[in-house]
Amino acid sequence: MEDKKLFYTFITITGILNVCLIIISTLGLNKYIQNIQIINENNKNIGEVNNKIEVFKQKNNFQKADLKVLKKRLNPNTSIASYIEQLDIKTKERNVIITKSTVTESSNENINIDLKLYGTFNGVMNVAKEIESDLPLTEISNSKIETKGELIEMTLNIKVYLNKND
Repeated sequence: MEDKKLFYTFITITGILNVCLIIISTLGLNKYIQNIQIINENNKNIGEVNNKIEVFKQKNNFQKADLKVLKKRLNPNTSIASYIEQLDIKTKERNVIITKSTVTESSNENINIDLKLYGTFNGVMNVAKEIESDLPLTEISNSKIETKGELIEMTLNIKVYLNKND
């Protein structure tokens, strides 16, 4: 009888210990799975942050402007007539015609000009590039292109900056 009681006690204690072991194992496995999910989420977030950093680096990877060239182009002696003359030379080099050039505003700081160019696509586009790169410091604030058969007509609103500090 004592062996039977001892056997039942042993079975009860081992059963309780097995149930406790199963509960502890289940809780540990649950915690382990949660930690794996957290690690995967963190790796995903790290990947997104790295991608955003790369995009930011690519957007901000630009060459610094050569201020000597810009200062040379910022000329207080630029007049409307001299600017139109320089522009006329550029257009003749590219076989482009100026059909309209109207000064809309002129001050000590800048000159605003409405300009219409007529010619081949490449010629007109090259003149537009040269306006921003070669002529006195100029900004194209608005442009519109219309096709006229094989040729195009480009309307530009340009602002020529003058150096008022010299």
